[in-house]
Amino acid sequence: MSTLHPVTFEHNGACLAGEAAIPDAPGPYPAVLVVHTAFGRGSHMRDVSLQLADQGYLGLAVDMYGDAAYSENHEEIAKLIGKVDRDGDALV
Repeated sequence: MSTLHPVTFEHNGACLAGEAAIPDAPGPYPAVLVVHTAFGRGSHMRDVSLQLADQGYLGLAVDMYGDAAYSENHEEIAKLIGKVDRDGDALV
């Protein structure tokens, strides 16, 4: 079993809200960065992070869009991607 912890970081006015899944066993742990699809950081990224933690890795699900944005609406996804695409510094 593993534990899920919020990880937030402020960058260029956006709150990037990731989640770290940490194994219950004593560390240190190797880490795996879990990067979301175009849809955003949804429950699948959380599940992958937790599965990694159950195998002894620290799984960190990142938030590239900010505010843990997630959508299955293609128009909304285009806006999220466009925001990142227009501002290359948003990824730095």
